[in-house]
Amino acid sequence: MTVPPVPETLWRPVRARPSRTPARLVEAILAGTGGAALPPVVRVGPGGVWRFDHHVGDPDVIAAALAEPRFAAWADLAARLDAWCDDPVVTLASFAPLLREVFTACALGRAPDPAAEFAAATAAMESFQRRLDRDLRTAWPRDPRLAGPVLAVEAHDGETHNHRQRVLRLRMAGGGSVAYKPRPAGCEDVFAAPRGSVFSLLNRVSGGAVRLPVFRTWRGKGRDRRAYSWSEWIEPGPQGVLLADGDEELRGTVLSPERAGTFWRRAGELTAVAYAFGLSDLIAGNLLVGGDGPLYYPVDLEVVLNPGTALAATGLVPDGHGTHHVGLENTARWCAVDGPLAAFLPGPGGLALVRRRSAWGEPDSRTVVADTEGRVGYGPYAPAFVRGMFEAWVLMCRYREELAARLERDFAVRVLLRSTAEYTGDDPPGDPTPAEAAQLARGDVPYFFRSAGGGPLLTVDGPAGEAESDLPPDAGLRAGARLDLSSLGIALRDALAYAAPGELAGHGVRVTPDSAVIDWPEGGRSFTWTWSPESVRLHTDPAAGELAARLLRLDRLDTSLRVEWTEGGFSDTALEEKMRALTDEGMALLAELDDWPTPAWVGTAAAEAAGRLVQHADGHRELRERCLARMTAAMERGELPGKDVAYTTDALRVGDGRSQVYGTKFTPVDGVLVPLPIEDPGGVDARRAAMGLGTLAEYTVVIRNRFGTGGTTS
Repeated sequence: MTVPPVPETLWRPVRARPSRTPARLVEAILAGTGGAALPPVVRVGPGGVWRFDHHVGDPDVIAAALAEPRFAAWADLAARLDAWCDDPVVTLASFAPLLREVFTACALGRAPDPAAEFAAATAAMESFQRRLDRDLRTAWPRDPRLAGPVLAVEAHDGETHNHRQRVLRLRMAGGGSVAYKPRPAGCEDVFAAPRGSVFSLLNRVSGGAVRLPVFRTWRGKGRDRRAYSWSEWIEPGPQGVLLADGDEELRGTVLSPERAGTFWRRAGELTAVAYAFGLSDLIAGNLLVGGDGPLYYPVDLEVVLNPGTALAATGLVPDGHGTHHVGLENTARWCAVDGPLAAFLPGPGGLALVRRRSAWGEPDSRTVVADTEGRVGYGPYAPAFVRGMFEAWVLMCRYREELAARLERDFAVRVLLRSTAEYTGDDPPGDPTPAEAAQLARGDVPYFFRSAGGGPLLTVDGPAGEAESDLPPDAGLRAGARLDLSSLGIALRDALAYAAPGELAGHGVRVTPDSAVIDWPEGGRSFTWTWSPESVRLHTDPAAGELAARLLRLDRLDTSLRVEWTEGGFSDTALEEKMRALTDEGMALLAELDDWPTPAWVGTAAAEAAGRLVQHADGHRELRERCLARMTAAMERGELPGKDVAYTTDALRVGDGRSQVYGTKFTPVDGVLVPLPIEDPGGVDARRAAMGLGTLAEYTVVIRNRFGTGGTTS
């Protein structure tokens, strides 16, 4: 059991009378609309995770904070903003994250300059207002849901970039919401816009077979249009309970198994495109479930054309070192990404502001997806997920030139010199570059970008000056250099290693911990990838449908000839030669395969036909032993009935002149069919039962009724 760390108390409110009061802030807090300007009140949830309980609404706490000298910078900033806010839409609540951060900084003894914070915050908001006023008239989509006027503006939690700017949410009169993103490297319009994007091209040319997430995203009309973008706000998908512990619940997307299968196939399609074009930083918070599909939406797509060779470079699966809150989480957890630095914790003496050392938990997850049977992630749906990856990959290979043309346009790509956690942790980088230091000094997480075509590393203030030779974006990825089937194998290996589905089949796909077999009926082929942590191998076979048809044809002809040969007293040498030619053809076909054709791959009838080919073949001793080994392995995986292995084992032993093991082969003695010699006859029924066969006595009756007294079953 994990013992939560003892909280470090930063401040206890003491009743006091403040010298001045930001009236509208106090009114908003008391009315329940401005409490986010202070750290939240939390409760300790399952596993010691801190969970949001409510916003501060106690006037004594507010009065104590306004009277406390250490919070003078917070009170000063609140008073300045109180006087500045004369807009019914942009209110003090729009600055709540800033006020909360400044309050926490004051409690930690790191009070900022309130005048500088006020100047930066209002400059950023005035820039937003100018852009909004202009773009509502000249660049707004004709979507009734996004129609104005704007009813409210809410600032996004988290770090700021580019002169203290934040993502804002605009609640529109039409009922929808719009995200304002004040950063130059917005790649959503290049990849996810409904028209002219990579995703829209693939959706169109697939005829509906592939469905990648597209959503409205657009630029403004001013000279500064490259410095920001707008996009529709993605609302959550169908909600249900992911975790429950007493009164505590974690909610998220919960789907029926049928809908979950479709969802994870679509997620596989997105995964393939992300890997092909180096879409990165797709971790929880940047990849959200939404829409009526629902689908995963990459809502913060800034880092693309990243040449990292592992699937983990996308952020969709873990790399073993960073957060477990990846984009495609396979476990529902009480903890969440990020969280406040400090919070109010109730106690016997009232509220105390304490530094958070425990994990933070949200009431909802926008990333985790479960089915109604309680299964989380794509592991149980690995065949559907892999099928989605494959179909999207084949489509991209087919339209490589058209995709490259879409990416020839000029757009900005964010470059991460370090992770956000390195900048915002308790130990900020001790060796920042001049460009990093300048941004850190004004309270921003450093933000760098480059043109998709290369060129100097930039900040919003100009060239950064750092070396850029080995930084993204990668020109090869932009041209589709990764679009070959060997590269897909790397993504498949990494995806299945994370999901650990075991051995599953469906959708024309078979997956094991170290392989994936995908049938491609359209191309008349089947692809088999096998791998280790160090390498991936690809082998091409006939498609399952074609392979099944060939096996059934050979079996049908062999059976017809064998009946005729039996009825002729086994004396027709011409028929023997024809049968030998057929079984030789069948063995040559089986020799081409990398694995045994199981019922999940080719169907039950064709799988049984393959077994009969091995039993009836003359010669080919080494190949038949290899086939038996593959059959045995498939049986042990639960992919092949034991009787198929029993029949083939006995056929090979009888052919070698040895005693059979399971008593499946008979010969006539004095006009009556009897079993050929059996090894350890007393244990034969136990061995037969282990292979799913009835007793030898029962089987003897069946054989004699079927064949009468003539012939042999070997």
